[in-house]
Amino acid sequence: MDATARVLWVSEGPHLAGRFLRFDLARLLDPAFDPARDTAEPKALPEDPLLTRGDYAAWERAGSPHPGGELGSDAADPSASDGERDGGAP
Repeated sequence: MDATARVLWVSEGPHLAGRFLRFDLARLLDPAFDPARDTAEPKALPEDPLLTRGDYAAWERAGSPHPGGELGSDAADPSASDGERDGGAP
């Protein structure tokens, strides 16, 4: 992250496909800034077209399969020792 411009871009999600909102850190961190009086909408970069084309929804309907991608997955934990790779030696 490069904050030399004092600007932060944050994704709304899902993942990094949603809109990215621009936050002006210089303005937000100014001691005179009053969030209660701030009505400005942040500038935004549009979401990835895969969200509006239906590709993402189709991926979700298909179960978003990828090994180890979800908790409770049947995929083996790559950090666990399987005992065969090293001949069972501790």
